[in-house]
Amino acid sequence: MFWYTLRKLFTLFTLFTFYLGFSQMDELQLRDLRGDSLISLEEYNSPILVLVFDQFNCPYVREYMARMDTITKYYSSKGVQFVYVNADSDDFKKINFKDLAQKRYTTLLPNIPYIADRYAKYMYTLNIKKAPEVSVLVKEKNTYKAVYVGGIDDSPLSEEDVRKAHLKLVLDKLLIGTKLAPYRERTIGCMIKRD
Repeated sequence: MFWYTLRKLFTLFTLFTFYLGFSQMDELQLRDLRGDSLISLEEYNSPILVLVFDQFNCPYVREYMARMDTITKYYSSKGVQFVYVNADSDDFKKINFKDLAQKRYTTLLPNIPYIADRYAKYMYTLNIKKAPEVSVLVKEKNTYKAVYVGGIDDSPLSEEDVRKAHLKLVLDKLLIGTKLAPYRERTIGCMIKRD
């Protein structure tokens, strides 16, 4: 009974901290690696925005590339805006960073920004720790509020073994108008390195 109560309290505390920690997005401007221009979330009119945290050398990211292409194409056609984000300090130290970034964003749809979160502004605001990890934001009163942070699904190495497609479930609920309280699902991936 004691451990059950303690676990319940811990869960409530985690959800409360999660809500306070990144319920409102600050006005952040980051460099788009496609056009080398600054972009901010304020520029987007989409009611739903998905930030996909990426890393060049992560095997989990490579496993998810085809799945994320399919998800991005399908939900973009429904009005969801996707933004891919690289926040890994090791990636920024590479001499060929621009070449690696160009190679990565040429695999994305033409209208999908690929931004460099060099100082981990989004990463820290949203409490992102791994790649690939996603954050789903909804627009409320001209600002974005995070409603989901976590894994894309529960099977990073095999699409056939997916039992719970977290990102798809969240987006499907939002697209039919369901209001969601902020929550987090476990992410399996590579730790994003920061100096």
